[in-house]
Amino acid sequence: MTGQDGRQKALRPWLKERLVVKVVDLAMSTTLMGGLLFLVVLLFKPVQERLEAIWETPKAVAEMRSDIGSVVAVVEDLSAEIRRLKQPEAVFEVSVFNTGPLRRAYCVEGESCRLGVKVRRLPEALPCKIQPSRTEWGFYNPRRDTYAPALRIDGAPGRNLESGWDIIEVELKIPYGLEPNAELVFTAYYTGCPGTLPGDPPLAYRSKGVSIPIRASAH
Repeated sequence: MTGQDGRQKALRPWLKERLVVKVVDLAMSTTLMGGLLFLVVLLFKPVQERLEAIWETPKAVAEMRSDIGSVVAVVEDLSAEIRRLKQPEAVFEVSVFNTGPLRRAYCVEGESCRLGVKVRRLPEALPCKIQPSRTEWGFYNPRRDTYAPALRIDGAPGRNLESGWDIIEVELKIPYGLEPNAELVFTAYYTGCPGTLPGDPPLAYRSKGVSIPIRASAH
């Protein structure tokens, strides 16, 4: 048994030295293993949490999407209701005075009749733009509670009016079954009104009826 200098050593000191070396090696190995185990635990914990999160993500995402969808639906409904409240209740007003047949005091069933309609645009509806070719004319029969469409035969399209009173002249083919009178009505369609968005379908507004004298055809 020799030392590092090559000299002979006694047995007891040599055994003591080797024991100390072994104890130190064991302690260092134990410390190293403990440190490695600690690092493994530290590294594994985030990985475990991430795996659990990934496992639970589809359900959480589905629930979150459902909640977001519900909120979006409520917001869209409220926005639509707010826009609807901004839409004008009426676009035009028809006067019962100076509205009626122009050539004579009455119209005749089955014949053409030229009428003057005194109308004005309401100020709150000035932004509305009429669809010229979609205005629908007709007569309401209060005795039968029926509506009869009337063909406009003069071919003139509808036009946008200002806020002052104006007289529109129209020539209509008078339906049958309206004698002795019926209420002249028309429905006009508008886009660009307050409370509407680009691309929205046109809004329909129907006039109040004005009684028109009508006689039966002589034929």
